[in-house]
Amino acid sequence: MKHLVYTVCAVTFLAWGCGDDNPADSTQDSRTIVAASITVASGAYREYVFNVSEDLQNVSVRGAFSVTSGSDTIEVAILSEANYTNWLDGNQVSVLYGSGQIQSDEFTGLAISDPGDYHLVFSNVTGTAQKTVNASFELRYTPEE
Repeated sequence: MKHLVYTVCAVTFLAWGCGDDNPADSTQDSRTIVAASITVASGAYREYVFNVSEDLQNVSVRGAFSVTSGSDTIEVAILSEANYTNWLDGNQVSVLYGSGQIQSDEFTGLAISDPGDYHLVFSNVTGTAQKTVNASFELRYTPEE
């Protein structure tokens, strides 16, 4: 009997995603923030700005990155507009996501609850070598009906 249940689950998974913990994903729209191989110079950063408008619901960011050349680590952060400005000024900031110095990471459901502009930052400001990073980030949301 167990074999039949596993077989049914396997067939269901192939067709619809057995055990999907977020069925709302099928009704969500998405917008690409970045999907590219990017270069971050030594002592510099790259940023991508995205907007969350008031008419969006169930907003989250899905992302993955990996350093592919240069030294092994980079710092990635997602900040609100106000915190990005504070970061540029060298002040303490609160981040929605902060990787620390790592080689790669992946996440699927970073919730964003407030409308406004946000900054995805790839920071190599403390690095001594240029880095190439494969990055794929998207904004997922449900439009207001």
